Amino acid sequence: MLDVFTAAASAHPALIAVGIFGILLLCGFGLPLPEDIILAFTGYVVYRGVLPLWLSVLIGMAGVLVGDSTLWWLGHRYGARVMEARLISRFLPPARLRRIQRLYGKYGSRMLFMARFTPVMRAGVFLFGGWARVSYLRFILTDGSAALISVPTIIIVTYLLGAQIDRAVHAIRGVEHWILIGIAAAVLAHIIHGYVVRRRERRQVDQAVHRATPVQSHDPSDVD
Repeated sequence: MLDVFTAAASAHPALIAVGIFGILLLCGFGLPLPEDIILAFTGYVVYRGVLPLWLSVLIGMAGVLVGDSTLWWLGHRYGARVMEARLISRFLPPARLRRIQRLYGKYGSRMLFMARFTPVMRAGVFLFGGWARVSYLRFILTDGSAALISVPTIIIVTYLLGAQIDRAVHAIRGVEHWILIGIAAAVLAHIIHGYVVRRRERRQVDQAVHRATPVQSHDPSDVD
């Protein structure tokens, strides 16, 4: 991998910058090339002095967010027509689509945030987000906050490790692994907390109803 990175880093800086942006954009559309590798290369060209760190982070963020925003727009603009297609409606009947919309309405921000760290699900979650009418402001703030964690981290880790590309990629995957574990733990804690709160509220309602219900007393005069 180091030989490939070294050869690519010998190109003109402007061509490298355009290439990083373009490939990241295509990765958002499902190009079978790990986004992490392109960001790692971005950090490597910073290490080689080809591009400054601030510009590399800016290009990485722009490529990632423009690609993600395009997926959201496609889902928002054409999602309804696609869902009405016979082949799609066979796998996603109206009842299931309504459940998906409710999920995005309730957990949309969490789903979008987690999708940034899961390449396999990312494109589909962003497309469905546009179809489910998640507002673009909500989408870009959520996706952007996740990208502010992942993009600079990958670039800076590779820049600091320099020519130790394999070690850098291994470190990046380790960081993402722990980020995902942290997100999953936070989601699980939220679910458990919600369950405890709902159970406590039901108990309080039951107690209030029980106190409000009059006690039937036995009146001897009622006996024939």
